[in-house]
Formats: sequence, C-alpha cells, structure tokens
Amino acid sequence: MDGAVITVTPSRTGGSVDGGSWQMIPAGAQTITTSGHTQDDSFHLNGGDGSATWTVHYEVSKTSTSTLTGQEGPFTSQAEADAAAEAAKNAAIGQLQNEAQGMVDAAIASARAQLANITFSYDEVTIPHGFDSTPGALGSHQTITVPANSSNDYKMQNDEWSVKVSIDKIDSETKQRIKGDAEFKIFEWDVVRQCYIPTGGYNQYKVERQSDGTYKVINHSDYAGGSDDLFYTQRNEGKFVIVESRAPSEYYGDWTDVTKPGTAGSVLGKRAYAFEITKALDGQTIWLGNADYNADITTTNSGGTLIDTGEGVVTITFGIRNADKTYATDPNGIANNENSYTMHANADKMQNDRVLGNILLTKEDLDAARYLAAGINGDTTLEGAVYDLYAADTIEHPDGVSGVVDYSKTTDANGQPIWHTTVLTNGGWDTDYLPILQKDRLVASAKIT
Repeated sequence: MDGAVITVTPSRTGGSVDGGSWQMIPAGAQTITTSGHTQDDSFHLNGGDGSATWTVHYEVSKTSTSTLTGQEGPFTSQAEADAAAEAAKNAAIGQLQNEAQGMVDAAIASARAQLANITFSYDEVTIPHGFDSTPGALGSHQTITVPANSSNDYKMQNDEWSVKVSIDKIDSETKQRIKGDAEFKIFEWDVVRQCYIPTGGYNQYKVERQSDGTYKVINHSDYAGGSDDLFYTQRNEGKFVIVESRAPSEYYGDWTDVTKPGTAGSVLGKRAYAFEITKALDGQTIWLGNADYNADITTTNSGGTLIDTGEGVVTITFGIRNADKTYATDPNGIANNENSYTMHANADKMQNDRVLGNILLTKEDLDAARYLAAGINGDTTLEGAVYDLYAADTIEHPDGVSGVVDYSKTTDANGQPIWHTTVLTNGGWDTDYLPILQKDRLVASAKIT
C-alpha cells in the first residue's frame, strides 16, 4: 500500500564507553511514507515501500601508559648502534600502539554491545484510506531489533475494508421470488485504466445464484478462496457497479427506457447499481434493491466516467434515479381495463416485471363501408361487444411459484377456467399463451382484426 506514514524511533541514539562515546545519525526518529505503485498491470503487485537508515559514529581515545627500556650493543660502529636503536624504538612504538588499539577495539565492542540492545518502535501514524490498523506481530505498532551493518525488510499489515453484496429477485406483482435465473455482471473500478472493468484479469468477482435462490457476489481471487467478501484496494478504490445483463425467462429486462429495449443479454442501455466500500459499510452485507438504482450505462463513449462492458467502452452516468417504472398497457386508450402498470421500487429487493403485451380487437360494421366512403355516417366502429380471453392450456405464472394464472372469467361447472386454443404470430415471434411474452423484451401489441 502506498501512502502509509510510519515513524521509526530508536530506543537510544547515543552512549558512553571507556575512553569515548558513540552517536547515531540522525539523532532521533525518522518518518517514512510508503510508495512505489506503478501505473500498469503490476500496480497491485508492487509499491508500499519505504526505508530509514541510521549511521553510527564512534569517538574513542586511548593512551598507552606502558614504559619500555632496553639496551643494545656493543657495536663496532656508530652506524650499527643507531640502526639497532631505531629498530628497538619502532618495536616499542608498535607494541604500545597495539596495546592502545586493543583498548580502542574493546571500547568499540562495548559500544556495539550497547547497540545490539537498541530497539526501534515502528508506528503507523497515517493509515491509507480504505484500511484500518491491525494488532499483532505484523500490525501497525511494532518493536523491532535491527542488527548492525544490515539492511532488512519488515512487514506491516493493515485490515482492508470489506462488504458482502446479496440480491434477491422477486416478481413485481406477486412479490414472490422468481424461480428462473437472472444473469448479472459486476464491474470493478481500475485506477490503471481509469474505467470500470468487467470480470477477467484483475477483476475476479462474479455474481452467482445460491442454493436458497438469492444471488451473491463471489470473490474468485487466489487469496479469497471463493469467499463472498469484496475488498477495498488502492487499485479499485472500493468502487463497483452491478448490472442485470439478462432478466429471467418471460421477464422484462432492466432497461433504462422501458419503451426502447436493447439487445437481450447486453448491459448497454441498462440501469445500473453503483456502490462504494466505505468505513461505515465495513463488514456489512448490502442487499441491493430497485431503490438503489443510481446509474445508467449508455450506448456510446461520450467521455466522463467510462465502463468497459465487454461489448465496448461507453460512458456511465451517475445520480439519483427514479426507481419506479411505468408501462403503457393500453396504448390506444380504448380498453376497459388498466391503461398502465407501475412497478414501485422495493428497498431491499430487485424486482422484475413480467413481459407485458396487449391484444387490440376492432369491431366494424362492414355494411356501412359505403357510407364511410361517402364521408357520412361517422365511422364504422361498433362499441359494446364483450369478449373473454382463453388459452390453449393452463398458464403457469413465470415466477415459477405462484401457480396457475387465470386470465379468463369463464369457468366450468367446477369453477375452473375454461381455456380455448389461441396461437398468435407477429413480427418473427410467436407464443401459444397469453399474455404475449418475448424473452427479455416488451412486445407492444398484437392486433387482431
């Protein structure tokens, strides 16, 4: 981690020995700031480095007090006597110097013995954003011993903030959990690329359905062991975006504009759910619901904050969004039932809307066509006809748990709906049941005349 500020303080910075003293330079604590991240794909593998160095200065003065005397000779010449005297003097000086050096070496050894007992307090005074201090041998406050004439690495660990993210998918009408699978994609911020990135490479998070029918974000990084923890790192800055890439079968996709759906399975043009790991959320579980809708994935790169969708790099916009969605169920305004349906946001659950369709029946007096052609008699529309709706077989609710849906008001002697075969084909899609369903898409209408 870069940006950690650590103060290293020696327990002693000087001392006395026989005949002198020693002094550490600098004579006090040193403060270091870790750094070293590189703006490439090795960002999270390097950095977090800082160093501090002290030097030791010894001052020792020793005087030999030994007295040496001797006599040389006799010699046959003065030159021989002078040479012998000089040799004897040098030997005496060397002996005295060795004695003095021995005393100096003993003093230095004493000083080094004192240094060996010096410890360094190793205190993290500024913890990088996204992390907390930790206790223990590798925690934020340590006491270490540094051997003289050595250079060593000492590790310090911090506890990163983390959250768990869960999603529950329910039918917006029945409020029952949808049995069919939805597909989600999770994007992680990358300070190296300066955009949100999809799963793969540095991003090893996936949204997976659990045995209880809910969904969780699972961490497939080597260090995580498949846990459901999302961690703050200096590379992701704790920022993520989750998008429903495909709705369950027979449900409408989470499109930004309900009237302009895009390609099924795509995240382009979808509503997004952005969140950030903060201190307040550390250790918590986030249940994402429709009320958390706060971003839109566009279909073009227009600058600003970017997201690599896997289909291309486009702009993602953020801000408060209206989480309710309203669909026109009677675009012509002539039906006797509801004209629209509104899905109201759920605070802690994500809802899907059943794919909606409508059938328009027009009743005309064909015998009045001549009057219509003549521009008289108004139009030939006949009102007051009453219809009932039948299906080829029982229609199971698409949530998979609500059972049979009764779209008919006509029942048999036992009070059960009477179904009638109806098959519709229009514009490349077909279905043998009503309402008209098309996977992940809204079919506006099917007109029968």
